[in-house]
Order: sequence, then C-alpha cells, then structure tokens
Amino acid sequence: MNRPLSVAAYIVKKLWLFCAIVLVLFAVLLSALRYTLPYLDEEKQLIEDYLSAQYGIQLTIDSLSAAWQGTGPSIVLNGVEFQQNDLSPVELKLEQVYVEVDFWQSLQQRELSSKRFDLVGLHARVDTQRMEKGSEGDFPIVEALRSLFLDQLQSFSLLHGEVTLVTPAEEEVIELSQLYWVNRDSRHQGRGEIRV
Repeated sequence: MNRPLSVAAYIVKKLWLFCAIVLVLFAVLLSALRYTLPYLDEEKQLIEDYLSAQYGIQLTIDSLSAAWQGTGPSIVLNGVEFQQNDLSPVELKLEQVYVEVDFWQSLQQRELSSKRFDLVGLHARVDTQRMEKGSEGDFPIVEALRSLFLDQLQSFSLLHGEVTLVTPAEEEVIELSQLYWVNRDSRHQGRGEIRV
C-alpha cells in the first residue's frame, strides 16, 4: 500500500519540477526577446522578408526601433516605401508606422495581433484609370492593402496623410488630417478630418 503512494508522490514531484523548468525557460526566452528589441534595426531585412512573404508585396524600411510596452513589443518603422511595378496603380510611402503587438493574444491565436496600429505621413498616389483597367488580383499591393486594412486589423489610425487621385484629365489631392478606422464583422467605419 505504501508503494503506490510513493510512486504517485514521485510522479507529482517530477511534474512540478517539469512545470517549473518550462516556466523558467519561458521567462528566460521572454527576457531575451525584451533585451534584443533595441537591436532589431540591424535585422530589418527579416521584417521586410516576412512582410513580403505574408502579403506578397515588396517594401523597404529606412530604419526601425522597438521596445517592450505593457502587453508586448512596440515597433516603429520609419521611411516605409512600397515597391511596385510599372503597371501598378498605387504608389505608397509612409513616414512612420507604429505597431503595438499584443504578445499574449498573438501567442494564443498563433498569428500576429496588434493592439494599436498607427500610420503617420501617408503619401499615396492612385492612378484611377489603371485601377479600372485591371482585374481583381492583378495588383498585389491593392490586394495586400485591402486584406490588411479591411480584414486583418480591427482598427487603425492615420495622421497627416495625402492621397493623390490621378485621372487622365487632372490630379486631385485629398489631405487626411486624421482618420480613425474600425472594422467589426462586415462593417467598416471611419471617422476623421479630410480636405479636398
């Protein structure tokens, strides 16, 4: 009778030891991640490659910085420029992109989840004639932007943007002082200030 009790106690003790080791290793990995964030600028090519693979678009990033904020890392991308081919109807540059990643939700969902996504200094040029001529799927940048901003993000904000609509007759500039966008299910709602 004493033998099964000692075996059970041994198993419980080993399970507690295993749990403690796993927690310590997780804490060490999390600390290593937090301490390496400031050196992320040296590895910006990895982020460019990840975004290229994830969304099928080519882009360049001038610099980036990262730090740990609250529930996860916050990443600031400076000088983001989307590379497009000659037929692409959209030319896009951003002075700054601020992403606050929700680390725990990202782990839980096993995909990148952001608490905050801010765009600053958007400069977009849209050739409406090329856009009308092309069919859906012809332009990877358009599909990637639609997917990101209408499907994947729950909300984002835009400050100090400018969109130029190019038609055969003229160019019309739309200035976006600020825009706050929310996606819920199949509803998309924006609030902000624009000047035409």
